[in-house]
Amino acid sequence: MELIFLRHAETDWNRERRYQGRTDTDLSEAGKLQPAHWIKYLPSSPSFVWSSPLARARQTAEALYPGQEILIHPGLAEMNLGSWEGKTAEEISATLDDRDWRGLDFADHGGESLRAVTARIANWLNTLPKGDLAVVVSHKMAITAAYCLATGWEASEKPPERLRFPRAHRFSWDGQALKIVALNESLGE
Repeated sequence: MELIFLRHAETDWNRERRYQGRTDTDLSEAGKLQPAHWIKYLPSSPSFVWSSPLARARQTAEALYPGQEILIHPGLAEMNLGSWEGKTAEEISATLDDRDWRGLDFADHGGESLRAVTARIANWLNTLPKGDLAVVVSHKMAITAAYCLATGWEASEKPPERLRFPRAHRFSWDGQALKIVALNESLGE
């Protein structure tokens, strides 16, 4: 099955560059307009539309595919960022010392590690029904976890290819392995 992963449309916290994690924010006024533009670059009738349970992802999926059933799965939720939620990158950087905060197991913020998110995505993949094509509306770290599964990247150094947002990221799933088809496909932004 081909899987097209999208990050949700803009929220006020995205614009303010605040880490959201599991904080359940709605789309901003600008974010509510983005899906109408993105749909021009996406398939009109995928076999499935999957979404994270968080409002910003659900609202994006519903705006992209009104009238189509949106399948919600908790495994597609954003990483729990613990004490970092609601803070800006600058606020977080000011509190970090020389600890190495990279890698699949880092979770000093009191939330989840990227390894835990990767396990959630792997578990979700193993529940997928048969189909040709699915659009998956999720979050930056969940999509990064899919990238880790497809490439073996362990997040201890820069990735071989940087994921950009808002962009579409295409993967194929054969029931055993996740493979990259194309990354960073334009959504007209």
